[in-house]
Amino acid sequence: MLFNFASSFNYFESMKHSILLVMVFLTTGVRTQIVTLDPTFASQNDVITVTYDATQGSRGLLDVSQVYVHTGVITDKSTTSTQWRYVIGQWGTDDSRVKMTSIGNNKHQISYSIRDFHNVPANEKVLRLAFVFRNINGSREGKTEDFQDIFIDLYDENSGFQALLLTPAAPSMIVSPGQAIPVKIATSAEAEIQLYENGQLIQNITGKTLNYNITAPNDGEYLIEYLAIKNNDTLRGSFSYLITPPKIIRSLPANSQLGINRLDDTTVRLVLQAPRKNHVYVVGDFSEYRITNNYLMNNTPDGEYWWIDISGLDPDRNYTYQYLVDGEIRIADPMGELILDRQNDIFIESGVYPDIPPFPASKTSGIVTVMRPKKDPFPWQYDDYQRPDPTNLFIYELLMRDFMEEQSYQNLTDTLDYLERLGVTAIELMPVNEFENNDSWGYNPSFHMALDKYYGSPESFKRFVDECHRRGIAVLVDVVFNHVFGQSPLARLYWDKERNRPAADNPWLNTVPKHPYNVGYDVNHESQATRDWMDHILKYMIEEYHIDGYRFDLTKGFTQKQSTEATASNYDASRVAILKRMADKIREYDPSSILILEHFCENREERELAEYGFFFWGNLNYSYNEATMGYHDNNKSNFNWISHKQRGWQSPNVVGYMESHDEERLMYKNIQFGNSSGGYSVKNLTTALERIELAVPLFVLIPGPKMIWQFGELGYDFSINRCEDGSVKPQCRLSRKPIRWDYLNDNRRLKLYQVFADMAQLKKAYPVFKSPDFSLNVSQAFKSMQIKSNDHNIQVVGNFDVRNLSSSVSFPRAGTYYEYFSGDSLIVGNNPIMITLSPGEYRLYSDVKINNNSVLSYVENTTEYFKHIQVYPNPAQDILHVDIHLNQVDQYQLTLFSTNGRAVINASDIPLFSGLNEVTLDISQIPTGLYFLEIKSQKEVIRQSISVIR
Repeated sequence: MLFNFASSFNYFESMKHSILLVMVFLTTGVRTQIVTLDPTFASQNDVITVTYDATQGSRGLLDVSQVYVHTGVITDKSTTSTQWRYVIGQWGTDDSRVKMTSIGNNKHQISYSIRDFHNVPANEKVLRLAFVFRNINGSREGKTEDFQDIFIDLYDENSGFQALLLTPAAPSMIVSPGQAIPVKIATSAEAEIQLYENGQLIQNITGKTLNYNITAPNDGEYLIEYLAIKNNDTLRGSFSYLITPPKIIRSLPANSQLGINRLDDTTVRLVLQAPRKNHVYVVGDFSEYRITNNYLMNNTPDGEYWWIDISGLDPDRNYTYQYLVDGEIRIADPMGELILDRQNDIFIESGVYPDIPPFPASKTSGIVTVMRPKKDPFPWQYDDYQRPDPTNLFIYELLMRDFMEEQSYQNLTDTLDYLERLGVTAIELMPVNEFENNDSWGYNPSFHMALDKYYGSPESFKRFVDECHRRGIAVLVDVVFNHVFGQSPLARLYWDKERNRPAADNPWLNTVPKHPYNVGYDVNHESQATRDWMDHILKYMIEEYHIDGYRFDLTKGFTQKQSTEATASNYDASRVAILKRMADKIREYDPSSILILEHFCENREERELAEYGFFFWGNLNYSYNEATMGYHDNNKSNFNWISHKQRGWQSPNVVGYMESHDEERLMYKNIQFGNSSGGYSVKNLTTALERIELAVPLFVLIPGPKMIWQFGELGYDFSINRCEDGSVKPQCRLSRKPIRWDYLNDNRRLKLYQVFADMAQLKKAYPVFKSPDFSLNVSQAFKSMQIKSNDHNIQVVGNFDVRNLSSSVSFPRAGTYYEYFSGDSLIVGNNPIMITLSPGEYRLYSDVKINNNSVLSYVENTTEYFKHIQVYPNPAQDILHVDIHLNQVDQYQLTLFSTNGRAVINASDIPLFSGLNEVTLDISQIPTGLYFLEIKSQKEVIRQSISVIR
């Protein structure tokens, strides 16, 4: 994935409030020190002064002289407790309405009337205030320590007596001996306020504010509690602190790994890599999220790792936990298998991920790790499936968010029939590990080993993989190891708050990117810590989810050599070594794992890595699109670089594609910019679809793996830059796109699907399409390809011009050829013959007759089992008749599928006899729509589209 950082940054910012962010309060009656309000108990009708302290929270605006507030309100009309309304502040502009005044010491203020400033209607009640702070252009932000938005509850005049612990802000803290701990408690009315330390009264006043300084002793753990008493009302609150004992130095037991180690059903070992830190505590459900020396982690003698064994756990309970590092940095486990993120999880539909474990909202904030001591094995059913040949893959790349209305693994599983009929042999999922927010392409990763819950549970992902394997389909996962984003523990553990970037001593990340394509924070791939982190995650994904391989994003960036646009693609021996080491490690876990790189480097480098077993994305979008649009000047439509032979490679390791998630859609450009001549115009929808159809045989059938992007098989004609309002703008590149299953109701689009499917099935069925003896002649408008083998020869021709063209074509050998689509035969000699094609016309000749009995037919061998099949009426209403004329007896299964791949009628094991067989299907209960009838035996699959009308 290569895209401009500025536009991607603006996109993530623009999504901020549509995604509805949330901050969790640590305990009832505790207010963050990042923002303070005057008056303390501000109500919705007050004029308030907001003070922002840039030394607190994320500290992204430290020493910024001019700060702007971006603010909204949560009201009783909000759909959730975190839905921003009446937002004030134009992001990235010098908006005078939200300019704050610096009062020194990195503090900034602004005053306004809450209801007037936000223009809240009279019938709406304001419950909370929401804040993010920024510099003038929005490149720096002030948020909570874990990069979340800041929320402040307002005082409700009708709620009665209230009390707040203003300082300290944390419910539990670590201090040094002799350190002063300022305590400030405020009440909404005059009251008696009592302060206790470990049960002993240490202060008692009558008033509205208690201020007290505790001096920390030399050791021990302390619970500070307060009571606020007014008449018959008594309010309570507390915080705790402790003095850290000396480090416990202990060697890490053998065979321990990063993250969670299950020692038995009631005992786990947690291991964190965090060199040069002073102390690390585990806080979690087992400690009520209090910091206690019972959960102080051991440090290894080399200072590299922290570990602890926790016993006495309930085997079947979900526990949540965090690490507290040096008393300041609270993170989830970087190697967490499942994490909870309350700011995003609340928007995940229960049908997508039922029973998400509850977030411990009253105890902590940020992101927590979920851990279950006992891990039940998943009942894999198809581990013995035969992985498809990677040199002949037909890959379908998809983004679940934009592929299905319910973006769940279960829904994707239910759609596999559609993909199987298309001839897909591998599904490549855009990133599914935890990424920031929900609405995303996934290239903003935060926790690389945890699946993002927005698409479903780990178990539902496993069921999807298992079902793919049942069908002979490989599952490839797009992984992002070039960079991390700000929520990642790898960034937060070693962060330079003053410069708002990774610290110089960060074990995993560079302080500044080493290449010009970086987004997020650049990973140092020469670091041993990075190697350990990557190796563990890649091994886990293979062993836990049984995936078949990876597509590695932006591997051009896997280098420590500083580069520019002009030099980034140059041969880099250090990058080659990094990738080879990674491959060697993966092959220890899975020797046949499919490894695909998005590399786009000098051919010498790619060739060397191809010989080492890597596959490479081969982007031919421009050339194919010029061809489909009908433009050929200056060799611009020459797509011969899709051939590994053209690159001088020994093996067919180019994953050629006309479209991926990163390119403009062929059909969009056909319609917007297509060429024309006389009455023939590529801009016409029917013609534009036919132009894609024209390209398919000269794409899919070229030896080597191929990839298509979702809905490309139906001629998806919305721009990659389409905004949700229908406009087309570069900043909308990553935004949601229309999901168009209704395309299947258009016979023109269905025909394109059928051509893709036919070509994919042919390539899978006939060994000739893996022959190394092939040649392309694709530099001019009349394009051709021939493939030779000992017993089967292929000739493909197509006219990509907008005018009639004739060309002299040499066939692979003399003899009779059969045109696949028309069924016509052609006798050729040893001399070239002249072929004339109309614009957009294409032909596929084979000297072995390939049956094409019906639309989407697929015959595995050339024995003619079927004489003919007749399906009528079509369209049908209540009864569907299927006449099947067979040459011999066999067992058959008839299935009627909806367009989303679900079987609506399944007639299993029907004994059919030689001669005519008449089958009647009752379709009276099936809704109006387009369906596929599949007739399947052990040797053959015949499919026909059926329209049902009422």
